[in-house]
Formats: sequence, C-alpha cells, structure tokens
Amino acid sequence: MTEIQHRCVEIVEIEKTEAMVAEIDRIFCLAEDLQWSHEELLNKDDLATKVEEWNALHYAVVDTRATFHVYKEKIMKSSKTETAERKAAGEEGKEPCNLRIPKWQLTPFDGDIMQFGAFWDQFQASVHSRTDLNDIEKFISLRSKLKGPALDVISGFSITATNYPEVVKTLRE
Repeated sequence: MTEIQHRCVEIVEIEKTEAMVAEIDRIFCLAEDLQWSHEELLNKDDLATKVEEWNALHYAVVDTRATFHVYKEKIMKSSKTETAERKAAGEEGKEPCNLRIPKWQLTPFDGDIMQFGAFWDQFQASVHSRTDLNDIEKFISLRSKLKGPALDVISGFSITATNYPEVVKTLRE
C-alpha cells in the first residue's frame, strides 16, 4: 500500500498503479475470507484485538485506493487542461500526427507449455528486461498475467523482491 501511495507522489504510469491496486483488491478479498474463518477460532479476549487490527488494515486499503483514484482524476484533469491550453495558444493550426501505435496487451499465460516461449519473450521485452522497474513491480506484473495452472504454480510465493527470480525460475522449468 505504501508503494502505491509512493507511486502517486512520484507521478508514474497509471496503468502500473492500477495493476497494483487490482492485485491488492484480489489479495484483500482472499484475506477477508480467511479473516472470517480466523475470527471463528478466536476466544472473545483475542477477538476484539484482532477485529481492531483487521479494521485498521481495511481502512489502510480503502485509504490507499482513494488516494490512487484522487491522483488518477487529478492527472486526467491536468491532461485535459494542458490540451485546452495548447489549443488556446494556437497549436490547433498545426497538422496533427495521425499515427496511432496500438496499445499492446500481453495475453495471460494459462500454463500451456506450448505457449510459454511466446509469452515469456513478450513478457521479457515488456517487463522483465526493464531497468526502471524493481523486482516487486515485475513480480506483480507477472502475477497479473498468469491464470489457471500457471498461477497455481506460483501461488505459494509471497510477493517480495527476493522471490521474483525464484518465481521466474519455477515458471521456466
């Protein structure tokens, strides 16, 4: 969550931050399911403390999501304002470049060994070889592009910088 807030301050790509928020949402849903089971096992003395801790975590997740959405809206409004200011300054008379490079979407990998080579080449070109991303960001991106058996294979790994190379090694084997 601190990473998302930090990204908002540093003005980074919204898509990366959205992927991180989506991953937090996914993990939080799983944690919420576990929380209910966990509460049933606690005695009444521990329950109040654990519920308080859970509520603090829930608030932190909600606050982080709100911070991101406010940031995203601010960036969108800023972009619209800059466009309007350029038009007002007379730039609309210039011939716009009509070349549109399509946004590239990496197809999720589902564990089909025959598709791994193509998936890995694309992932390596778009994420793994980038020096401006740390291993946690790469791990989150990789995890968001896996599904089915491929996701199951790495589900036991915590999202940490030290686990990213291990996850890559596991998938490549």
